[in-house]
Amino acid sequence: MSMRYTEKNAATAASRLAKALGKDFGACWRKDKSGKMEAKVGCWDIDNAPEYGGIVVIEMSNKGGAEHTPLGSTRKKPGEFIGSVNFALDAIDIYRKKRKRG
Repeated sequence: MSMRYTEKNAATAASRLAKALGKDFGACWRKDKSGKMEAKVGCWDIDNAPEYGGIVVIEMSNKGGAEHTPLGSTRKKPGEFIGSVNFALDAIDIYRKKRKRG
């Protein structure tokens, strides 16, 4: 039986990857001192556009809200996205364990 993955599942996976890399995730907008909305530079989120192929990670580039795609611009369906994130998390874990052993 196959699992059906959703945007929420993908966001949870992306959040785990962001945490592993020391990045803020989600809630990438805040009010500045004057009450205007500004983006948190460096904050990650996901952009889901099923009609264009699915999910991609975005990163806020400036306070005005410009975005770029730090992991590439190829969109993936939620299940594929989660598989890619899990692969990356496994690679990070292997690297960290190897560094600990010296």
